[in-house]
Amino acid sequence: MDREKQSRTVEIEVDFKHPEDSQNMLPGYSADAEVILQHQTQVLRIPSEALFDNNRVLVLNSDGQLQQRQLKTGISNWHFTEVIDGLNAGEQVVTSIEREGVKAGAYATIEPQHD
Repeated sequence: MDREKQSRTVEIEVDFKHPEDSQNMLPGYSADAEVILQHQTQVLRIPSEALFDNNRVLVLNSDGQLQQRQLKTGISNWHFTEVIDGLNAGEQVVTSIEREGVKAGAYATIEPQHD
């Protein structure tokens, strides 16, 4: 497992900018925090769940066939990964990579997303 993807537990101190935000908190409460080390704007990004090992994705081509593509990636978190090269805006990547039969060369259709 990549070190960057492993979960870590650390103890931190938080100082609220607005004390009224902490009125109902009690000692011993736990919280999840995301530490932002770098931030990018106006970049192409994909769901991190679409990535296979070695920064590969499956792209749905115009014929309805899945094509494997190697990407050059930038910063990422649990939700999104920046794409530096290997994909164009508007191309559709597969996010259900664990589903049976999902592989390069297979034909696929797009399922509507359920919110």
